Amino acid sequence: MALFLLPLSIRPSLRNLSLILLMCFLLPPLTTFTLFSAFLAPWLASTKHIIQTRRWRAISSPTFRARTILVTNLRTPESLSLARTFYRAGHRVIGADYEEYYFPTPAHFSKAVNLFYRLEYVDGNKGRERYMRDLVNIVKKEGVELWVNCSTAGVDLEVRKVLEKETGCQVFQFGKEAMGLLRDEAAFREHIKNLDLKVVEQHLVTSEDEVLSILYPKNNSGLGKQYSITSVTPTDSSNSESALLLSSQNNIRTYIKTLHPSSSNPLLLQEAFPDHQQYTVYALITHGKPAAFVAYPTSATILTPLPSTSLLAQALLKFTTHLTASLLSNQARKSGHLTLHFTLSSNLSLLAESKFGTSSTAITSFLSKIHLLSISPVLDLGTLALRDVSEDLASAYLSILPDHELKGISNGHWEEQIIVPRPGVRGYYFLEGEVVRLVLMPIWGLLRWEVGFREVVRGWIELVGFVLGWREGWLRLGCGRGGKGMKRMVVMKIQLRDELRICHLKGWYTHT
Repeated sequence: MALFLLPLSIRPSLRNLSLILLMCFLLPPLTTFTLFSAFLAPWLASTKHIIQTRRWRAISSPTFRARTILVTNLRTPESLSLARTFYRAGHRVIGADYEEYYFPTPAHFSKAVNLFYRLEYVDGNKGRERYMRDLVNIVKKEGVELWVNCSTAGVDLEVRKVLEKETGCQVFQFGKEAMGLLRDEAAFREHIKNLDLKVVEQHLVTSEDEVLSILYPKNNSGLGKQYSITSVTPTDSSNSESALLLSSQNNIRTYIKTLHPSSSNPLLLQEAFPDHQQYTVYALITHGKPAAFVAYPTSATILTPLPSTSLLAQALLKFTTHLTASLLSNQARKSGHLTLHFTLSSNLSLLAESKFGTSSTAITSFLSKIHLLSISPVLDLGTLALRDVSEDLASAYLSILPDHELKGISNGHWEEQIIVPRPGVRGYYFLEGEVVRLVLMPIWGLLRWEVGFREVVRGWIELVGFVLGWREGWLRLGCGRGGKGMKRMVVMKIQLRDELRICHLKGWYTHT
């Protein structure tokens, strides 16, 4: 118990030391796994299928032409999956990203990435100029025809102008006007209301009085609602989100004071729905309408796409289509990524997930029960669910090129159809997160007499079920998870380190 009585000042160092020791303990199994996967990959049917498909498209298809595509911000599983999508479709992928302290990103050693360039971190005007110069040089040197930007940094809008002016490279990103509207919370939420769509109420507050004026309006219009309050700039020691229920004004004021709201530390007050289920939608927008669509229940550890023909998926698709059409109606650039978060009553969500064959009228009526939480122009994990339709997805991206082949020639799909996940896949998991959640944390709880041995065994069984019946989000042996041998092992250790850090922030891994 003396460990937990140590001063707060040295606990971060102790925590870091414990992570280092844990990584040393996991080094042998991680090394074994990476070496085994590197040896096994060339003999798998999936690897041979990818190689055969690339060879067939390059030799046997009279209309196919391999393109050179630049993908940036490759630190995430969704962006790496996108690079693999282009690779499987027979194209040449160039990767570029920051590598903090020269720690390699997973894409640095992926077989899907033909060449990888390390970018300098953007810091100040000099950093912005160097970033733009580096990207322009990469595009000119490698003959890049399409740049798919997986981040939302403001500097990328400036780079797009320079790229298209100096090189003719096309950029897959919304225009400045659409990006500005998506970033302006107040204007965008007003836009949603004008479409007769539901959006969750949000307020940015900087004082206790602002909070109380929203919770207790003079006209009593807000009474009966529940809210959550979140720090816009959370720290390791602050709560990422706290439920704020209606109680006495004095109690709420006392609680708000502990959060220290100010102009430099604004708080986000958002209408809360405790009995609701949240959903995430990823939509690939081309020419002003969804070309690919994935909807799934929001979860921190797994991804299970909804059946595309269910009532809930169809309603979310209609919401997204209606919103996209109004958002981009007067825009010159109508292609980009969209990630939307929704909330819906848990009881209704269960019924809507399992209801099929509904009419268009019923779908339209169901829209009134869905509330939009947030929207952002970024690539989302949902793209992992589209790995089985890589050729179609790559063709959708390339459709913005002026000399792209006609629809149906490259992929055999003459009809205009939205790309959705193929049925039959149970879902996707992330090995590092599940090892921490199902193996390490139960063992830690057992050592602290918080859980029993049965819970530990149950966690191991659940992990085996994921490994045998689900797909791993980072790992795709046919395209390579990282690189070969020790380099791939280093990447996995870095991911595990980040996973443990996230678990600490969520309160799963703590010495208190």
